[in-house]
Order: sequence, then structure tokens, then C-alpha cells
Amino acid sequence: MVKVMDTNGKYSNMYVVNENLANTSNLIKFKYLNTEYEAEPGMTLTEWAESEYNTFGYYIEDNTVVIKENSSYGTVDYCANGNSCNIDSYDSGIKLENITENNIKTIYNLANYKSIGKTFGYLSRGLPLEINKIVSYANGLTTKQISDLTSAISELSSHEQITGPFFINIDDCKKDNSGKCLLTLQMLNLYKDMANIEILVFDELGTFSLQIVAVEDVDITNKMLTVSAISNSVFVIFAEIL
Repeated sequence: MVKVMDTNGKYSNMYVVNENLANTSNLIKFKYLNTEYEAEPGMTLTEWAESEYNTFGYYIEDNTVVIKENSSYGTVDYCANGNSCNIDSYDSGIKLENITENNIKTIYNLANYKSIGKTFGYLSRGLPLEINKIVSYANGLTTKQISDLTSAISELSSHEQITGPFFINIDDCKKDNSGKCLLTLQMLNLYKDMANIEILVFDELGTFSLQIVAVEDVDITNKMLTVSAISNSVFVIFAEIL
């Protein structure tokens, strides 16, 4: 802690406290994906996303939007962001959502839930799959989560990420006899030189795992990929490039 000497030659922390209060009072409040955050006046959304004020690890590419006080930004609908995700599912109750503090907490409302957001924030940035960097950026994963993620990342070492992270909401889905919700994603970046498609999954158990997509669930010609979920989950899809 910095100490400041007053005119009588005595050291005091009082000035530091007052300075922090002054800085805090200059911050503005706004909402991103229905959660309130703070930012410095004049910040763009991208500048905010790369600052310490982004406590959930959001990745935002648009650097033109200047944050205004008490305004709301972002849409929860993943498909509204220009992502190719037309859905042909067995049940219309399945929704694809951008990852938010709110939907993460519906499946994992523990003290380190923001570290889960930051894990997928790292994966949103298209950075190398280096477990040490992911764990450092997430800053708070449990020992079990680190172990599960390390194993998954190791298995994905020869894969490339072909989607950003998205949240699958199956609250209104009618499950089939095996207890699964099935949905087919239309992916324009699905090509014939892709193989061994796998999905990094984070679910209500609070663990990371891999789901291998069966060959019969991949339709390269029509660029369709069928996946399944048994609970609300976060998915990131990977493939080997031949």
C-alpha cells in the first residue's frame, strides 16, 4: 500500500483511500448481456472487453461502439450475431445463446463461475490451445477443472477450433427416449477436409469433457452437424484438418 507524507511529516493512508474513491466515482455503469458492469468514460466496448473492468472474460471485436452510461449492449441470441447457426432440431425448444454471467450461473453458480466465463473468453479469441495460458487467464479454476481441461486440450492438440463458444439452453426441449436433446447446426465452414470432430463441453456437473461426433452425424455436402445435449451446457466445436 502506498503511504503519503502530510505537511507535518506524518505518513497516512487516508489520501490513498480518497484517491480510490475519486477514481471509482468517475466510472460509469452500463449493462452487457443483461449484467451490470463499470467502465471508464469514453471507452469503446472492445477497450472495455480488454480491460480489468471485464470481469467475465467477454471478447468483443467491434471497436466503434462507445459505451454510454446506463445503456445496454449485446444480445443473448447467439444466432443474431452473424454466426452461421441455422437450427433443424427435433424440438424447437432448443436455444443457442451467447455465454453470459446469467446462463453460466444456471448450471454452475459457485464462487469461481467467472473463471469459467474467462476460460471460454480465452477460447473466443482464437488464441493457441496452451493449457498454462488458459489456466492463467481463467485465474481460479478448481484442481479438478484444471485436470479435466488439461486432458481435453491435450487430446485436441491436432484439432482446430471451428466455432466460438455457445450456450445450449434445453429448458423447453422434449428429450428423446435416451434422455437427449438433438439438434442439427448448419455450419458454412464445414468442409470435406475436416475429420474427427469433437466438442469441448462444460455442463451442470462443473466439469470439462469431450463429446465425439459420430461420422453419421456429419453431413459435409449440406454442411450440417448433429449434436446432442442432456443438460444446459457450453459447447466449442473442434475438428482435425486433413
